[in-house]
Amino acid sequence: MVEEVIQVDVATVAEHAQDRDRRRFDRALLRTSALYLGAGASYVAIGVFFTPFMLSWIIAFAWLLLWVWVVPAVARRLRS
Repeated sequence: MVEEVIQVDVATVAEHAQDRDRRRFDRALLRTSALYLGAGASYVAIGVFFTPFMLSWIIAFAWLLLWVWVVPAVARRLRS
């Protein structure tokens, strides 16, 4: 009888750990998706007003790099 209670507790702890890991993954996926979405939306919005400048693939790559690499680095720096 005592062994069954211990096994249930271990199973419950393992289940909670899996849920916590799943939530952590979902937050990371959401953060990454938000960065790419922000990069795309801002690029299109700026492209409406500055069409010749924004049609360059080099500018597009730099814009994406800025959003996906520099923005999180600045946010981390400001947070700490």
